[in-house]
Amino acid sequence: MATVFSDTIAGQTGAATSLHKIVDLETTPVIVSSESTTLYSIRMTGNSSSTKTQLYLYNESGTVTVGTTTPWMVLSLQFASSGIKTWTFPGGITFENGITATAGEGGGGTGAQSTPTSAVNIYFLTA
Repeated sequence: MATVFSDTIAGQTGAATSLHKIVDLETTPVIVSSESTTLYSIRMTGNSSSTKTQLYLYNESGTVTVGTTTPWMVLSLQFASSGIKTWTFPGGITFENGITATAGEGGGGTGAQSTPTSAVNIYFLTA
C-alpha cells in the first residue's frame, strides 16, 4: 500500500507550495489533493521493468474505480534501469476537483492495470 507524505514549502513568489511524495504507488487510488489544485511538476522514480509503467491522474478527490473511471492525464515511462523522469508544467495544470493518482502496467485509458513490477515513487509539486 502506498504511503503519502505532504509538506508546505515557500514558493518563489512567497506563495505556499505543497510537495507531496507517494512511496510505492500501485493500482489502489491515492488522493494527492482533495481541493482545486494546480500541478507544476511530477518526478517519477522506479527500477528496471520490461513493461511500461503508467502514472494515471484523475481530476477527482472522491471515488476512483480503476478500469472504469477515465483518467484526466496518463504519463508513461519504461525504466531501462533504476531511473528518474521529471515532467514540468511551467504554467501549471489545474485539477478543479483535486488529484487522485494510481500507477500500473498495461491497460491505458480506462483499461485494466496490473500492479507495477517495481516500486514507483512519485513527487508532486502543487499550489
